Amino acid sequence: MLRKWFFSCTIALLLAPLAHAQEPVLLQNASFEGEPGYSRIPAGWYFFGEAGQTPPDIHPHHHLYPSLPLLPPRDGHTYLGLVLREDGTSEGLGQALSRPMQAGSCYQLMLYTARPKFYLALSKSTMQLTNFNQSGRLQAMAGSEHGQPEQTLWEGPANTINDWQPIYFSFKAEKSYTHFFLKAVHNNGATAYDGGIFIDQLSPIWPVDCETLAPVPATAAQWVGEPFSIAALNRLLGHPIFTADNQLENALLHLPNGDFLQGNPVFWQIAQWLANNPKAKARMAGPNPALWQHELHYLMKAAGASPKRYRIKRGVPLGKKWIAGDRFYLKWKP
Repeated sequence: MLRKWFFSCTIALLLAPLAHAQEPVLLQNASFEGEPGYSRIPAGWYFFGEAGQTPPDIHPHHHLYPSLPLLPPRDGHTYLGLVLREDGTSEGLGQALSRPMQAGSCYQLMLYTARPKFYLALSKSTMQLTNFNQSGRLQAMAGSEHGQPEQTLWEGPANTINDWQPIYFSFKAEKSYTHFFLKAVHNNGATAYDGGIFIDQLSPIWPVDCETLAPVPATAAQWVGEPFSIAALNRLLGHPIFTADNQLENALLHLPNGDFLQGNPVFWQIAQWLANNPKAKARMAGPNPALWQHELHYLMKAAGASPKRYRIKRGVPLGKKWIAGDRFYLKWKP
């Protein structure tokens, strides 16, 4: 969940010169939700790294190491792990952006990183299980093509703390970029080693004034939602929730307490309904629930709805009580 960190400069925003309104660039699966395990790319992202190397991992691995005090997620249920290797290679991932960064515009982004205390993985040099817990640095890049970074936006310091630390950075886009990348890199001047970085809870890529770094007003209304009703849900279910490239439609969800989420409005409405109706239960199904179930789990947790309140299954159900959405079906019990 995103705090209103970009509104801390309210006075500066009021005094700043009027700028052209821009939209925040929303990120798919900004909290890296997915099934924990090795070499698993979170939905909405793609592998970016050296040929022949393994993809990043989704953590925490409680199912593999139940006795270890693993770092809990900063947001949602899971987070990303990137390793650095003693052969000089490292892991990364990228994402096609929902809208391009504008050339000459300035942006700001927040995320959380942590140095692993326990990051057990196979060392390629010894072929033994090794703790990749040495510190590394995170690099953010942008480009115009899949897997082709063109500009380094930011390169952070060594992550030395075994707990989540907020990172803020700003940059100016040299071109109109359509892809965003994150990659682990070794510490400056160090001989290559086995290390790791944990990452969680990215903010939107937020437009800011290049001089004051105050937020630039957005033209699009933030999605607030409305109280649950059958009519409201039917209105939402009547709209596509998937994009042409098979990604979930994303919105900046404005919460009553002043926080923000990046997420799908339809699933957020369902999550709020379950949270606000203690006796209600929901069943959901679809031909490919893997496309959306982690997003739903994430929003359910953010809304405070118990996982016992809903069930998800694969398949296309039959019966009049099921409401059809875009590639998913819903049935509820008040």
